[in-house]
Amino acid sequence: MPMQKSEQLREQGNTFFKQQHYDKALECYENATKESNDNIKAWSNLGICHKKLENINEAMAAFERVLELDAMHVKAMQNLVDIFRKLDLEKSPELALKVFSFRQRHQAKLCFLSADYKLTNDGRVIILEITRGLQSGHRGAFLHGQFLKDLLPAAATKARLPAIVMTKQKGHQCVDKPLAAVMKEKIKVDPSTAQDLRTLSSYKSCYVEFELPPTPIACPYLMVDDINVAQACEDKSMLHQTCVRAKQTHVRPRTFVLDRNQPYSPALLSQIKSHVGEHGKYVIKAPGQEESRGVIIVSSADLPDILPRLFLSEEQAAYEFARKHPELLKSILKTKINPPEINMLTDDKGCFLVEEYIANKPIVEKGKMYDPTGRAFFLVARDNDVCRYIPIDNYWRLPDKSIREKGVALRDKIIPSYRKDTVTVATVNPADNELIHQQFSGMMPAIISNLFERDLLAEFAKEPQPKVKYYGYLMYANSATLLGNYPLVEYCFARAKETIPSKEYEYRVYHELGILRTRQGKYAEAIGSFNTAIQFNSASEISYLRRGIAYHLQGDVAKCQADLKTAAKTNPRRVEVLAAEYGISLKGIT
Repeated sequence: MPMQKSEQLREQGNTFFKQQHYDKALECYENATKESNDNIKAWSNLGICHKKLENINEAMAAFERVLELDAMHVKAMQNLVDIFRKLDLEKSPELALKVFSFRQRHQAKLCFLSADYKLTNDGRVIILEITRGLQSGHRGAFLHGQFLKDLLPAAATKARLPAIVMTKQKGHQCVDKPLAAVMKEKIKVDPSTAQDLRTLSSYKSCYVEFELPPTPIACPYLMVDDINVAQACEDKSMLHQTCVRAKQTHVRPRTFVLDRNQPYSPALLSQIKSHVGEHGKYVIKAPGQEESRGVIIVSSADLPDILPRLFLSEEQAAYEFARKHPELLKSILKTKINPPEINMLTDDKGCFLVEEYIANKPIVEKGKMYDPTGRAFFLVARDNDVCRYIPIDNYWRLPDKSIREKGVALRDKIIPSYRKDTVTVATVNPADNELIHQQFSGMMPAIISNLFERDLLAEFAKEPQPKVKYYGYLMYANSATLLGNYPLVEYCFARAKETIPSKEYEYRVYHELGILRTRQGKYAEAIGSFNTAIQFNSASEISYLRRGIAYHLQGDVAKCQADLKTAAKTNPRRVEVLAAEYGISLKGIT
């Protein structure tokens, strides 16, 4: 039998390998794989032998074949990570992208997300968009009497990922040194932990710092730094594309993607109605707008009027809006808040989504009937291309006005205000809650799995002049930095500087540039970048902390301590965590 013969050859190769006759061992392993192309042990041994002989490309090919046969194979994963870490990725962008792709497939990830949805009268859940949970989930949870500090630990337990990835340093990196130290102690107590943490060596930089406003949370959580998830949360059109790719179009409203880069054509109206259908109301969205600022509700009768205006410049559109709505001009000038129709045009994406409007099953709150938007927030635990949905909480976000109020703008009856002081929430009844989470558990793993399959960094690198917001470039720069693809990093930083909307955001670019220079070992340049970041924003304690680390690595103890002392006044916990990572003594600082 082929497998039996293959195993005999593999055993013979093992004997040669132990005798350090690596060329003879290699020949045996190669013959073993030829006898049986599915012999995982033979492929693994072949990869180890090639690695020993420093045949790096051949070793990678062998280990990749092992993972094709067994995506959970510990040794193949660890050997590949070990090879990747020793390569000079800066000299090979192609290899850097290959490493990124591996990282996307095989690193365990814990995504804390929220999704806005509608629950139809016939019991169907329709997803409107997804966002990163802590940007939106905590406020609504707090308002309807639930607290993430109580809800998250239980959800994390259900996630069944290695417990160590739930770090106590909220919002901070799960870094190699502290992780390894803790794991050594855990393994001493419970040797089975080592198998549980089979992907330990591939967790490097799996999570990234994420600066948040103060939140009522005092429990472990992690924000995933995966660019696919971040982009889907940022770009509503990407979520729609993902649902199409995952064959989950039934969970989205019928949608037409309007390409604003093309000239306006009167034929668009018939194309939209042919694709989306005839409806009384339509929703038009700008892909990257937040907090409903770039969402407008249009009646079927008004659609022919508004479509041409979406192809005007922002200035022209503002003029047209003011001419048609002079009664609103004074309010806009006073609040300096553009109406949604104008906000849409400030987005740098070249398209809009035109969707059918889907009404929620009406709910009654304090005697009034509302058309609410549901918000579910949850964890998606993903390990080796397997995703699980773990519910955390669910509530209704109520629009500003009830359905039956007369003389009220249509938008105010449908979309909750984005002003923080006016958010109103209501509890979902138990039967609907069960129905909603049941449907989410069926749809979300497929959507997230498909989202992870994309290699966005590779797609981004191929674009001649990609158009994204400045923080999108910073996000891509961070991912490229983790791969050592510094030419792409430099390009991203250059574009970020060009696309900054105003000076107040400029410190972010220099701060991130300082982190990059620190990683490259260019400490003087890093300090210069942090100096500039601090000039732009002297209140950013993280820039003082990062500059202090650069001083430490440069050997300047006094300046390091001065910066850490400044940072510790605002965020002593963050100082403690990063100082521990870099072996900096905090005596006399905190």
